[in-house]
Amino acid sequence: MITNDSSLFGDKTKRLKLITYNNSAYETSKKAIAYRFMEALHLNVKLKGFTKLVLDPENPSVQIEQFYISCRGTMLDWKRLIVNACLTQLSLCLVKAGWVAFKFETPLQFAEAQYQPNVVAKMLRTLFSFFKTKGVTFSLSKDFNGTGKFIYVL
Repeated sequence: MITNDSSLFGDKTKRLKLITYNNSAYETSKKAIAYRFMEALHLNVKLKGFTKLVLDPENPSVQIEQFYISCRGTMLDWKRLIVNACLTQLSLCLVKAGWVAFKFETPLQFAEAQYQPNVVAKMLRTLFSFFKTKGVTFSLSKDFNGTGKFIYVL
């Protein structure tokens, strides 16, 4: 197997292998963002069911959130609607720490509470990387980062 070959790139093999894995800090941040995503879904009555732990049909000894079971596999429009609604819910809950539990009275206050776009973009890329490990294969840039074709109202 290629990952076990110790001479694939000659004397540079060992150094190259050291830079081609995810470090523990990145893996921890992926889990934290996925947890925040599930917490955001839990706050919405209509999306709360996706946070329920159920037995994984592909691996019955493991429990997994309903969201991953519903959205993994072949990319279909109804799955995209689910992911879109869940991302919309996340965006409503994704505010800076000082603004958590603040009752917004104006759109300006809500705008001030939001993270900068580059911070959110990094979080979403990380979240979609986590999704991929769970079998949800949508692409942030191709499936959700263009002009909208539908509007979902929560």
